[in-house]
Amino acid sequence: MDKIILRGLTGECRIGFHEYEQDIIQKLVIDIEVRVRPMTDLEADQVGMLRMDYFVASNIVREILSCRRYNLIETVAEDISAVLLKTFDVESVETTVTKHPHDMPHVRSVSYVCVRTKS
Repeated sequence: MDKIILRGLTGECRIGFHEYEQDIIQKLVIDIEVRVRPMTDLEADQVGMLRMDYFVASNIVREILSCRRYNLIETVAEDISAVLLKTFDVESVETTVTKHPHDMPHVRSVSYVCVRTKS
């Protein structure tokens, strides 16, 4: 399998379960790695053979972040992975969601990694 990797996609959403987080918008950093079958010689450099359109994928992620309020970064990662698996011709998706927690100034970031495969 080959990989397509999107690193450092940023977006904002309402996230967190502590009381003071309920009404603030926080920045998340999203990294996505998808596994795809290799292109054949006939498919090489053909836009129509894209396994995942990176521009569309980044817009999907930003839309997911803006559509609802989340308690957990785990749920954000699960939602992104599920939509990308349904939308694109990919075999698996690994989504990493990173948050810089306001209530933990001694921690640079907290991340969750979700790996999902088409069945």
